[in-house]
Amino acid sequence: MRRRITLVGALFLLIFALLFLQLNDLQIAKANSLANAPGNYSAIIKAFSTPRGQILTANGQVMAGSVPSTSQYKYQRVYPHGSLYADVTGYYSLIYGTSGLEYEYNKYLQGHIAAPSSLGQLFTKSYTTDSVVTTLQSSLQQTAYKALGSLKGAVVALNPKTGAVLAMASNPTYNPAPLASANGTTEQNAWKSYISNSQQPLLNRAISRAYPPGSTFKIVTTSAIFDHDPKLARVNFPPVATIALPQTSHHLHNYAYEVCGGELPVLLAVSCDTGFAQIGLRLGASNLHNEAENFGFNQVPPSIPPALETIVLKCLQKDRANRYSDAGELRSDLLRFLDDRPIRAGTVEMAAVAETTLLAAGVTTAGPRTQFISPIESTS
Repeated sequence: MRRRITLVGALFLLIFALLFLQLNDLQIAKANSLANAPGNYSAIIKAFSTPRGQILTANGQVMAGSVPSTSQYKYQRVYPHGSLYADVTGYYSLIYGTSGLEYEYNKYLQGHIAAPSSLGQLFTKSYTTDSVVTTLQSSLQQTAYKALGSLKGAVVALNPKTGAVLAMASNPTYNPAPLASANGTTEQNAWKSYISNSQQPLLNRAISRAYPPGSTFKIVTTSAIFDHDPKLARVNFPPVATIALPQTSHHLHNYAYEVCGGELPVLLAVSCDTGFAQIGLRLGASNLHNEAENFGFNQVPPSIPPALETIVLKCLQKDRANRYSDAGELRSDLLRFLDDRPIRAGTVEMAAVAETTLLAAGVTTAGPRTQFISPIESTS
């Protein structure tokens, strides 16, 4: 009898020890991961019930901010200029998460415990947010969208001295405000509208689409001359309107069949297609390929493009009506994303390549690079 009582006691002690270890594991070891888990509704409510930092242009215009709300959440995310900066800021949604700068700089934008600046603050918790200041200029952003008009495409403007992005516009675009609504129906209706739109307004064409590089590739060709065959810079190409392309029955002609020719400085100044075509043929495909890779072509982007992010989010939707209806629809979107046709480049990439023209002309000695965000500024 005594032996049985001892065994039962030992069993209860073991169970108590296991419960103790499990509670410590949950409350200490896994506390942070559980608190920040995507499905933790209390953490989501807390995030949407606290202030969130602003996203600003270089000249101080508010691209995204938070205002007090009378809804169940204490604060409402607002985008004062609607779609003007949507492809840059992204969206901040209770249901669909975040994208763009809202995603990339979330840990700074969301409320967090401020670093103590005095002895008294060591014993109290003070919450603060940070603002993200971009290099965008509001006037240039407006000009970019005005220039696009109803055309489908993208515009990127860079500062040739620093590589700072001064404007980034993609059209068609969208208004992120409905996706930040405290009303779930409003959010869902907006998302369905954007996702079902064949014009793909959620797609940032400036960074998530590749296009034939066009005349900006002449900068790569010019660089290849000096790296592989400098004598070509002194060849005087005869003025012509068209040339026959070897091993084909096709002809290449200048814009509006204009006649152009001469040495490299003249060809580059007037963007002479026939002249550069002849240079390219003399340089050879291998030299042009190597030069393009030196300019950054064929390099893997550092982060997941928003277009792919949109596809993944659609796959993960809880509501079956919001997911892909079949494998064919998913395959179609993936093929559009991959877009693996030869000689394609992003708008930002070609803007950086074109910037080299100004470098060669002596406008600046700084190498082309992309700067988008300035240092974070704390705003209590």
